[in-house]
Amino acid sequence: MKLVVIGLDSAVPDLVFNQWWDELPNLRSLACGGMWGELRSTHPPITVPAWSSMMSGLDPGELGFYGFRNRKDYSYDGYALANARVVNATRAWDKLSQEGKRVILIGVPQTYPITPINGCIVSDFL
Repeated sequence: MKLVVIGLDSAVPDLVFNQWWDELPNLRSLACGGMWGELRSTHPPITVPAWSSMMSGLDPGELGFYGFRNRKDYSYDGYALANARVVNATRAWDKLSQEGKRVILIGVPQTYPITPINGCIVSDFL
């Protein structure tokens, strides 16, 4: 059995699945041939914590980051990028890879710097 997860980051569901549905034949074909649905995001609904929350089952507080920039310390000046190095949780692809399943990731946030998996990664925008 194979699974494909396509995340439409920041896409407004009403626009994609109602207003533009007829203008997106490839997406419509994939959706009609499988399962799809609108997911509620995290709080805050920002790319970095949302993707890691979805793929780990942990909320941003448990993950320890809330956006692209994260505090390194308790000062107002100590900021760092919330890249893959700050993720201390097992995400879905880590578990699948550990179980011997082949994984392919393309453009998933917080995958840079790349960590070894059973498969291949085209990292995120960092």
